[in-house]
Amino acid sequence: MTTIGPPSAQDDDYRVRMRDQQHAGTNDGLPVDADGNKYLPAGDMGAANWALSRLAGLQEKVDRVEALYADQLERLDGWKAGELAVIEGSAGWFRTALTDWHRRQLAEDKRATSVKLPAGTLSSRKSGATVKVTDPAALAEWMAGRFDADDLADLLNAPAAAKPSITGIKARLGDVFLPGPVAPEGVARLLDADGEIVPGAEFVPESRTFTVKL
Repeated sequence: MTTIGPPSAQDDDYRVRMRDQQHAGTNDGLPVDADGNKYLPAGDMGAANWALSRLAGLQEKVDRVEALYADQLERLDGWKAGELAVIEGSAGWFRTALTDWHRRQLAEDKRATSVKLPAGTLSSRKSGATVKVTDPAALAEWMAGRFDADDLADLLNAPAAAKPSITGIKARLGDVFLPGPVAPEGVARLLDADGEIVPGAEFVPESRTFTVKL
């Protein structure tokens, strides 16, 4: 694995040597205050320019460290992505195999909705048929054009004065309309009593979800 940062960063005296490097050449006759701290005297343009030069040199070091870090981080990100791709590929096969096994187990024993094993649990959850609203505006327009206020209120089991919500419409659509034939793209359409497609909504058939828990 590639080491991040210069190898000397691992030495015990790294911080001491870095401090010495940063303060090298500072013995240049600057005045010292009462507390023993050096300072830049007012009016001394040379001292101010020297300080700026030193600061620029330190900034260059910062930039080199940041560039090295970014390079090493990019290498690590690439290594991580490659390693995880291999691991996740294998993990995906095991999850698929376990789900297929659980599906067959459930076909033989209807009580096997959840299978507890020493290494984990295989669980499943059944979802009933429902309606998915894909275009609320189109569905609301279709509903308003097909039903008057009283009929719509009866359909949604709501007061006639209440404005029907998409949630209410969605809750009742599955009970009122029959699912249409499965379309080529695999989506079951909703059909009204005349066999016409209901716009803005799809029928989601009953399904079962399988989960592998470790």
